[in-house]
Amino acid sequence: MARTPDRRDGPLHEEEVQFETQAADPTLDGAMRYTAAGAFRMKDNAGVFNPRDGASLFGNEWQEVEDPVESASSVATLQEKLLLTTTALPLGDYIVKTSMQVRATQASTQIQVVAILDGSIQLGIANLKAGVVDATFSLSPWGVITQVSGVHTISLQWAKTGGGGEAIISRARLALWRVL
Repeated sequence: MARTPDRRDGPLHEEEVQFETQAADPTLDGAMRYTAAGAFRMKDNAGVFNPRDGASLFGNEWQEVEDPVESASSVATLQEKLLLTTTALPLGDYIVKTSMQVRATQASTQIQVVAILDGSIQLGIANLKAGVVDATFSLSPWGVITQVSGVHTISLQWAKTGGGGEAIISRARLALWRVL
């Protein structure tokens, strides 16, 4: 086996790596320093951060609304079940996730649920033909919105799109969180 960086034959074994204390934050993307304040600091293209302070963007800006109440409809027009008006979002990418339970009063009933951004942009859609009377189905359409900022509205809408009987929706939830 070739010599390793520790100048010994065989695999490299280190008990620990100790960083020298630095007075300033790192200046290059991908760099890490241990500062005089006793904290690790790292730098990426978004800036300098402490990896322990929870500054990861994933999961930030969590916002949600829910409505557990059952609603029934026999019309084909989309109706709003939930509406989330966000706080002012910082520029980034976000996941919008919905979940709900739907039920049909006839086997021929067809149901559609859709998540809509700012009244016109379709984020996620789910269509269901029941096939069974009064069976409950869980649906979870979702979508990703990229490079957005500011205040936005996201609505969860639903309709009975075909067949007879009624479409019933309950336990609806709409959530948004930052991923980049």
